[in-house]
Amino acid sequence: VRGIANSKIGFGDLILLLRYFFKLKVSTHPNQIENKYAEKENTTIHNLNDRLDFGLRLKCALSHFNFGLTKLRIVKMTYLSTFVCAIVLFALVVLALFLLFVPQEEFVAHSELKNDSGSKVKLDKKMWQMGIYLAFLAFFVINVNTFLTIRIPQIVLDKGIGTAQQASLILSLMQIMGIVAGTVFSSLVGRLKDWLLAVSYVIFGFAVIGIAFADNLWVLGLGGMVSGFFYSIVLTIVFSQVTDRATKALLNTVMTIVLMGCNIGGATSAILPTFLEKLNPTPTGAFGIYAIGCALISAGLIYQQIKK
Repeated sequence: VRGIANSKIGFGDLILLLRYFFKLKVSTHPNQIENKYAEKENTTIHNLNDRLDFGLRLKCALSHFNFGLTKLRIVKMTYLSTFVCAIVLFALVVLALFLLFVPQEEFVAHSELKNDSGSKVKLDKKMWQMGIYLAFLAFFVINVNTFLTIRIPQIVLDKGIGTAQQASLILSLMQIMGIVAGTVFSSLVGRLKDWLLAVSYVIFGFAVIGIAFADNLWVLGLGGMVSGFFYSIVLTIVFSQVTDRATKALLNTVMTIVLMGCNIGGATSAILPTFLEKLNPTPTGAFGIYAIGCALISAGLIYQQIKK
């Protein structure tokens, strides 16, 4: 006290220091100095109350955060379960149609195919080219379509144009459009004939562009439905050309090549887009390169038809 009294530090400065370092509510009024012990006790109680309030607020904040994480997990599980159910139902429909309309002799397994002379039948250069050509068409369309099914929910949530349930609805509509494509395939072939593959790739490319630049849910849904429709058309044409152009002795071999292209397309659908986005670091990303790929394939198919 003597040191304080003899120093140049005033009493008011001391009070300010106490407020700053100890967070004490000490008054500088002379009449209240006598009650400093009572005020100290009140200050201690007040600080305890503040700590309790802070603890309660922190606990509430953590509770809300945990609730948000739980809700996000539920939404993700709902989306995944809906998507998986749609795929399973679509596969069951395809299996049922296959069993109803495909003749029994078409899926009898042959361990070794032979011609009339008894020697093994081998693929010639023409059959190899046809098999690789059709496998590439199947690879590309499956890779792009699987990429779209992965990215559509992300687009919906990132752009804030819908919810996870609406994104799963778009994916379900894409699968339904595949079923619709199967029902109208024969009529489209009758009208467009050999031009159907080129036209399908052109429209499929426009659907990819529409999905990339969609700013509302309706445009995104329309792009998804169109892509799902013509994805199924392209695959149906590919497999029908295998059965039409390959001989019976080489049918299983050529079909194996095409199925390998399909499997590679599906397996690389999560890896290839990442590489394409590095090649095209623009807002379009992999969508832009896929659209260019559709344009090039369409141009090649159109050129083939004109050349005929």
